[in-house]
Amino acid sequence: MLASRAAWSTSVAAVLLIGLLALFHQVVRGAVRQGDARREATALHNAALFRCKALTERRLRDSCLHQLDAAPPDIDALRAQNALPIAALEQRHR
Repeated sequence: MLASRAAWSTSVAAVLLIGLLALFHQVVRGAVRQGDARREATALHNAALFRCKALTERRLRDSCLHQLDAAPPDIDALRAQNALPIAALEQRHR
């Protein structure tokens, strides 16, 4: 009787431990994804900032920098902008 009660409590403890480990794993995984997304957004924003500063015409450069400061970085928009050569950016902002 005592042995079965000990086995049962050990089983419950093991299941609870596995559940807590799974929960911890999910929390850490979410934090890692959030950190990756933040690093990617920062890198894309910095690349877009570099490209804006590389524009030769002051009006275009100011317009580009104003657009970057206007809203929080949109990762898809920054990816698209970083894919364009600088000449295409100058054409787009005219």
